[in-house]
Amino acid sequence: MEINKLKQVLDKKTGERDLIKKQIKDNIASLSVLKSNLEILNEVDTIIKTVANKTQEIIRYKITDIVTKALQVVFGNDYEFIMEMDNKRGKNNIYFYIKKGDMLVDVLDSSGGGVADVVSFALRLSLFILNRKQRSVFIFDEPFKFLSVDLQEKMAQFLQDIAKELGIQIILTTHSKIFERTANNLISLK
Repeated sequence: MEINKLKQVLDKKTGERDLIKKQIKDNIASLSVLKSNLEILNEVDTIIKTVANKTQEIIRYKITDIVTKALQVVFGNDYEFIMEMDNKRGKNNIYFYIKKGDMLVDVLDSSGGGVADVVSFALRLSLFILNRKQRSVFIFDEPFKFLSVDLQEKMAQFLQDIAKELGIQIILTTHSKIFERTANNLISLK
C-alpha cells in the first residue's frame, strides 16, 4: 500500500513539475516579447525626444531671430536676444536674456522699460507668426509706452518693414505722435 501512495505522490509531484516547467517556458516567452516591446518603446522614446529637441531648436531660432532683429533695429547691433531652455523635474523652463557686448542680463533686469517693451512686442509677434493660420491682423494696446521718444522712429520703421515682410496688418493704440505720423491709416478717438 505504501508503494501505491508513494506512486500517487510521485505522479502528483511529476504533474506539478511539468506544470511549473510549462509556466517557466511560457514566462520566458512572455519575457522575450516584453523585452522586445521595451526595446521598441525605447527607440520610440528616443525618436520623440529627438524630434522634440529639433522642434524646440527651430522654434528657439525663429523667436530669437525676430526678437534680436527688433532689438538691433531700435538699440543697435550690440544687442542680441538669448533664449535658453532646460528641463528640470519633468518641467520645461525657458529663460530670456539680453546680451549687450559681453554682458548677459535677464530681460526684466535690462536697462529700462523700453527694452522690455521691444522684447515683449517681438515675443508676441513671434508667437503670432508661429501660430499663424489665416489671420493676418495683429492688434496691440500701447505696446511701446516705455520706449523713449528718440527710439520710437526706429520702432515705427521696424513695424512697417515687418508688416510688409510678413504680409500682416498691425493695429495698435498709441499716444505717440511718431507712431501716428508713420501709420498707413489713422483713426483718432477723442
